Amino acid sequence: MEVRANEPEKTGFFIVGAAKAGTSALHYLLSMHPEVTMSSVKEPNYFSWDLIEQQQLYYNAPQVRSDNAYEALFQGKEGGLRGEASVSYLFYPEVARRLYDYNPKAKIIIILREPIARAQSHYGMDRALGLIDTSLAEVWNNGAEHPKTGLHFQQYFALGRYSDQIERYLNVFPKKQVMVLLHKDLREDRKQTIDRLLEFLNLGPYPELPAEEEVNTGMTARNVLVAKLYTSKPFRILLKRILGNRLGRAVKKVFFTREQVNSTPYALMNLWSQYYLQDIKRLEQIIGRKLDAWKR
Repeated sequence: MEVRANEPEKTGFFIVGAAKAGTSALHYLLSMHPEVTMSSVKEPNYFSWDLIEQQQLYYNAPQVRSDNAYEALFQGKEGGLRGEASVSYLFYPEVARRLYDYNPKAKIIIILREPIARAQSHYGMDRALGLIDTSLAEVWNNGAEHPKTGLHFQQYFALGRYSDQIERYLNVFPKKQVMVLLHKDLREDRKQTIDRLLEFLNLGPYPELPAEEEVNTGMTARNVLVAKLYTSKPFRILLKRILGNRLGRAVKKVFFTREQVNSTPYALMNLWSQYYLQDIKRLEQIIGRKLDAWKR
């Protein structure tokens, strides 16, 4: 990955994750601010594309690989604080240093969700997209080294062990340049959380606070036909082109129900809780917040 020196304008903040924790909502909110220019594509993965390709991660999304392609993401809206959101930036160890080398003054925004709920949501998204037909329990039982589901284990379970991931950023960036939010902050204390976010980014208030929208929430198809159609990427792309974002979300509400977490056997839930417990305790010390609700 090429990083140019003496660049006159740099991306000023990065929403680095975690996946399925509210990054799409933050991207939407900040894109509506008159002083902000968000990348036209969420998750360009410019600073991690080589790591994603080395792993052969199964999403097969197009990656931004060149300076020119990255700069093009910010064209069309002159001025303003530039920002982007790529959830891969939190997980891969090399990325914190890459972002610092690119812009040592950049602000880092991290939003976290209770890890078991995050894992279930992430699995539900992948299943709806047709990326996995194995049960979440089987992914867990197979473990991280399984040739078929090892990367799924990473995406659903390993991504939720946050302490090392956050510590890497705090070891590279000054603490005052790193903000850690919780998924519940945005859902339960939206205005206060937005005010804190704007203060962190040195932005003025919104002329009018953007309406709350369901952005990238997990959905379950109401019938088998809809589920089958939705697994087709060409179908999803066509639907988006025809309907656009806002109308597309309205149509989704007709054919999909809100994310439903499948009942999990107590013994398995207990194993997951133990898997995360020590990491949660360490995370509490790192971010200075109690996370008792996460300790199932």
